Amino acid sequence: MSGFIETICIIPFENIKITMIQNMSLYNEITKVKEIGSNVDVTGYSIPGKHHKPPQNIFNKQYISPHAYFTSEVLASFRGVNPSKFSSTHLVKHTKMDALKHKYNKNPSLTFWGTVREIYSIKGPKGFMYGSLITIVRQTMISSIWLSSYNTTKQVFLPHHKSGEGWFSEQYTLYQYLGLQLVAAAVVIVTTQPIDVVKSYMQSKNSHTAYKDSLSTAYKIVLEHGFSGLYKGYFPRGIKVAVAGSISASFYAYFEQLISTASSKTVFSND
Repeated sequence: MSGFIETICIIPFENIKITMIQNMSLYNEITKVKEIGSNVDVTGYSIPGKHHKPPQNIFNKQYISPHAYFTSEVLASFRGVNPSKFSSTHLVKHTKMDALKHKYNKNPSLTFWGTVREIYSIKGPKGFMYGSLITIVRQTMISSIWLSSYNTTKQVFLPHHKSGEGWFSEQYTLYQYLGLQLVAAAVVIVTTQPIDVVKSYMQSKNSHTAYKDSLSTAYKIVLEHGFSGLYKGYFPRGIKVAVAGSISASFYAYFEQLISTASSKTVFSND
């Protein structure tokens, strides 16, 4: 129950974290474009000469940053919908939401509270809860898989361990301890990294318009990047899981030893 409540509490911060990362990436891209003296709008809001050429997919004309909010025209191109050749492209009007997206694309928020206001302005309160289900699934799998792999690996290191003894309070050599953490982290990454990648897409800035559900998002990732795309960022996340796991194991060992010591004491003893 506590794990479920913890997961619910971290979902808004996961959305804020991903938006802040994308904002920093977009800011760096915009800065780089200005430094080289280019007039390319990486957000796709204004494309030079687009009203004087036959309609075509914006993504075929130039680079559009995946870290920018997609306006209605960019979103149509992302979905593969091109304007009719009989339509007058110069009559396309940007909506109020497009103007708001352009505002934050031009000046992405780089602070925590600025990002909170940005998400609320663009997506409303529900913008903080995107990817809730897949986050709950990920957290549940991380906890269960890490504990299972940790216990299984420990059984290999300590085959004569008795069931009544504590699992986290044993004394290990340095190599055994590192082995426990690395094996547990590796198993967690192999099984949950695809879920984490899909979760990141589901909580990205364009998630509410470009990505509808987990399965279709995973399918798009595989089509665009291959199956290896589901394991992007596995190494730094593996380090994070290993460090977090070692901290958790240390706390478990401490409280396990504390409870064991307390239970061995006799209340009101004459000794």
